[in-house]
Amino acid sequence: MQLPNDEKCDMIPLRERIIIVRMPEKGRERSGLFIPFISNELPPRAKVVSVGPGVVEVKVGDEVLVTRFKGIPLFDNLWLIAEGDVLGVISPVVPEIGKEISGDSGYPG
Repeated sequence: MQLPNDEKCDMIPLRERIIIVRMPEKGRERSGLFIPFISNELPPRAKVVSVGPGVVEVKVGDEVLVTRFKGIPLFDNLWLIAEGDVLGVISPVVPEIGKEISGDSGYPG
C-alpha cells in the first residue's frame, strides 16, 4: 500500500477492517472566522488507503467521515478501524438545496 507521503506499508487489514489516513482539519469557516483546532482532538475526515476482504461499503480512495476516538494508531496519521466506525462517505459534489438527490438516499419522497 502506498501512503500519501510516499512511504510504503506492508500491512493488509483482515475481515471488515480498513486503514485510513486522518486528514487535518482546516481552522477557518466559510465566513472567514478563524476557529482553532484543538490539538488533542482527532480529525473526523479521513482517506481510505487499504480495505480488508470483508469490507463492502467503502473502497480505497474514498474520503470518509469517521468516529473521532475509535481505532488503533499505526503511524502518525495512519489508523486501523472497523468498517462500522465509518459514519459516511463524503461525496465530492454537494447537491444544491431543493434539488432531488439521485439514487436511494433512504428518505421518502
